[in-house]
Amino acid sequence: MTLGTYNRHQAQKKKQAALAAAFPQGIRCQKCLEYGHWSYECKGKRKILVRPSSTQVLKKNLKSREQGSCSNGSCKIPNKKKRTDNCADCSDNSSSGSSSGSDSGSSDDSGSDSSSDSESDSESSSGSESGSDC
Repeated sequence: MTLGTYNRHQAQKKKQAALAAAFPQGIRCQKCLEYGHWSYECKGKRKILVRPSSTQVLKKNLKSREQGSCSNGSCKIPNKKKRTDNCADCSDNSSSGSSSGSDSGSSDDSGSDSSSDSESDSESSSGSESGSDC
């Protein structure tokens, strides 16, 4: 073994020892799901995992709740993600609401209030909970 090969071999051993200390269970490849190498070093094929989609899980939980099997509250249905506060719809509604409070006598504001009320009614009837966040 030449000096260059020996140094390279020692560097590899040092690197592997550092990785073993950092990952006590070993390195797991994200491609083939085997331990001992990184995904960029992988020579295996990607394994396909069949998992139900989140919509399928949600529909299944809703059906079981409708049938009454979750009446004791043991089933958990994930909540919908709420809109962020800086959405365009929320800022429009808040600006019209603040102007209607100061100018309650103008006819334009009352017209915009009725349209915003109808929008909030349609949002509540469609079942979206994000309209109430604004």
